[in-house]
Amino acid sequence: MKKFIAAYLLLLIANLTSAQHDSIYDFKENIIARKTAAPEQKVVNVGEFKEAVRLREAGHPDYRHHYASTELRQIHLCNAHHFITEHTKSYQVFMINEGHSNPNTRAFTLSLLQDLYNQGYRYFGAEGIKFEDSLLNQRGFPVIETLTYAEPLYGELLRQALEIGFKVFSYECEMDSFRNYDSLQYKIHQGRSIRTGAISRLVMDTVKNELLISTDTREKEQAENIYSILQKDPSAKIVVHAGYGHIYKQRGMMGGQFLNISHLQTYNVDQVRMEDRVPPNNDSIYQFFEITEPVVLCDSANKPFVPTSWGTRDLDVHVIHPLTKYINGRPDWMSLNGKRKPVSLKEYLKDMALPVIVTCYYRKEFDKVGYEAIPADAIQIDPGDESKPLMLQAGPYWLRIRSKSGKVLTRNITVK
Repeated sequence: MKKFIAAYLLLLIANLTSAQHDSIYDFKENIIARKTAAPEQKVVNVGEFKEAVRLREAGHPDYRHHYASTELRQIHLCNAHHFITEHTKSYQVFMINEGHSNPNTRAFTLSLLQDLYNQGYRYFGAEGIKFEDSLLNQRGFPVIETLTYAEPLYGELLRQALEIGFKVFSYECEMDSFRNYDSLQYKIHQGRSIRTGAISRLVMDTVKNELLISTDTREKEQAENIYSILQKDPSAKIVVHAGYGHIYKQRGMMGGQFLNISHLQTYNVDQVRMEDRVPPNNDSIYQFFEITEPVVLCDSANKPFVPTSWGTRDLDVHVIHPLTKYINGRPDWMSLNGKRKPVSLKEYLKDMALPVIVTCYYRKEFDKVGYEAIPADAIQIDPGDESKPLMLQAGPYWLRIRSKSGKVLTRNITVK
């Protein structure tokens, strides 16, 4: 009887985990139909980057910067990886941002990690890490409960940071008691810090599209949590991977709050100023220069150049990524600079009605935590897209394919 109960409980837990998994790695139509906030940040969980760009830009006019021709003639392009890692040597804290709906920004941060580690950086903090996962460093890889954004490349970013040797930490403000008030004109978000009890409020006038009140509880607590690393280890070198404007050195943002607390100069890099947009050829920089790799705009003295139309947010460098190219429906940057290769799924799709969701897990992680693991890759395959591949490095994997009707196919596969 005890064995039966134990088996039943294991089956129940497996089913609950699978259901949670399927809600995170879901069909894009289902995600959009839920009408939750920021669907563009969720469809990328199943590789739908084109859809994410469309959703992000929906309702917005073509985004185009305006440059004086003299500005463009006086600048040249520098390789972003080399430029940044040459400068990070002399800093104790390096901050870089991401677009939550743009996994390419995570891929670029990932590409810097080994060089940063070689320069003495030993701590890696990311905004997306939930403070609840106290076993992350002990386990050695993230699970879906680790991240606010359980997208495959975010998982790979943490996975590689841990493998390289970084101590990975969460610095997010621990908030509870969130309350949302929506009226015809005003939107109010309220939360309370678990650690300090401070109240965070954001009040928007949705008619005038104006920010009326914004308390900086979250920004301040994020900065304090990062600074706590230095209080314990004064010589620590820290990498901070944050979202959007949190890295700004302006006083109210996390980057500015950290400067006020620590009195340390940080090196802060932006990746979102020139995100992919609709239509794609939307900026004269792409028309003036042939951009084939991540670059930084430099002046004649090889110092970072910021066009007048960009304004300033007290950032050190802006990275411009090449416009995304698609190969059989997959973004070119999913190769992770050649570390991953396309893996055809055609032989597994013969008896499956499209569309399907495909998730593929590192076998060693799946064996330990099952569907709590973050996939190495995940995609939606629609009718006519049978040639769309997974992008995987060599090794053993657990493959799962799920149709809309609920039919599931699973296989052990090895990529050579």
